[in-house]
Amino acid sequence: MNALKKRAQALETIYAHEAEMSFRAQARRNAMVGKWAAPMIGKTDPEAYAQELAGLAVEGDRKVYDKLRADFTHAGVQLTDEALNDRMVELLRNAARELHDHA
Repeated sequence: MNALKKRAQALETIYAHEAEMSFRAQARRNAMVGKWAAPMIGKTDPEAYAQELAGLAVEGDRKVYDKLRADFTHAGVQLTDEALNDRMVELLRNAARELHDHA
């Protein structure tokens, strides 16, 4: 039974680490997408906008996407849902790669 407990504890540790890395990658991606989007929607402080989006990571990807979509629409920027989605996926991959390379 001791070996089973150790195995369970090891799996819990791995899961917790993966969940943390996923959260960090999403927050980093949100900051990256904020810096990318800010000039297009007329934000004068890309860092502040990036931090605003990074903070939305707690609320989930949908909140970030909805905020970006609303800001692009409000600014009159024509960007398809597919293009926005593709950019967010690309930046998530980049963020995950950066975290992995620095780990």
